Amino acid sequence: ARLVGVLRNSVRCASSSAKHARLISTAKPLRFNAVSLNPALLEAAVAEEQLRDVIHHWTHKEPKTAAWLELQPEQAHLVSPAVNCGFVMHRCQNNIIHMYCWLGEGKSRIPPFATHQIGVAGFCLNDQGEVLVVREKNAVVNGYKLPGGLADPGEDLARTAEREVQEETGVVANFAGVLAFREQHGVGFGVSDLYYVCRCVPSTTEIQACADEIEEALWMPIDDYCNQTSHMNAIVARCVELGITSDSDQPVCDIRSLELASVVHSKRQFQLFVPNAVAQAINLEDPWHGQKHETISLLPNASL
Repeated sequence: ARLVGVLRNSVRCASSSAKHARLISTAKPLRFNAVSLNPALLEAAVAEEQLRDVIHHWTHKEPKTAAWLELQPEQAHLVSPAVNCGFVMHRCQNNIIHMYCWLGEGKSRIPPFATHQIGVAGFCLNDQGEVLVVREKNAVVNGYKLPGGLADPGEDLARTAEREVQEETGVVANFAGVLAFREQHGVGFGVSDLYYVCRCVPSTTEIQACADEIEEALWMPIDDYCNQTSHMNAIVARCVELGITSDSDQPVCDIRSLELASVVHSKRQFQLFVPNAVAQAINLEDPWHGQKHETISLLPNASL
């Protein structure tokens, strides 16, 4: 009987060691020397023990900066043992719980999630020099404002400006450039807010206001608008007045966008915004403006 007990313990130890080794060998390497665990290998009854074992391994034997867990809703029972082992919540996104355990030296250097939100407004002028404005049904302050709203995840500023103008007023407009932006902290859910005002050129002028959100939408002379809007909005409107000239398709008030290829994501593009006066003088093919992206290599362990 004693021999049977010893054998059983040996089998358990061997099985535990195998699972421990598998958790480590199947972990996905991430940037900054971090790893992501496969939660399917965690067993509810011994999950805490398993996690403590791998944390010890990545702290003392094969040092890592952090270990991540991505849990589906049906794996939510693993949250408690993970917290007991030092994991903290990072975010819940697309119905997936993201947790991490900092293993590096000192205080965690992993940035918090969702620190900013992006708001975009469209500044449209018609041929009579009138600006397209709205008055919201659920406005926080009195007066008129530009049509606009929050950008959707992965949505460019240009697309947000065009979409919001059309959704709120029915006017179809094309993005021309960024006029100004504002930074403000501690807004919705305590995050910081970046608000961009984009100049858009209307291709239609007929107004069909959104019945759910907009109390009134109209074309208004800039002077009238400045007397019935916020100080910030009035300043932007006056800048447009000063910056637009009739003989230029790209007014000096614009911050123009240049599309460039990403160095890190080889198949992606990004928008670089620079003052129009500078953009007009730049030849993107001139080697003086830096190496061509395909000649720049990523550093080791920098792949995403």
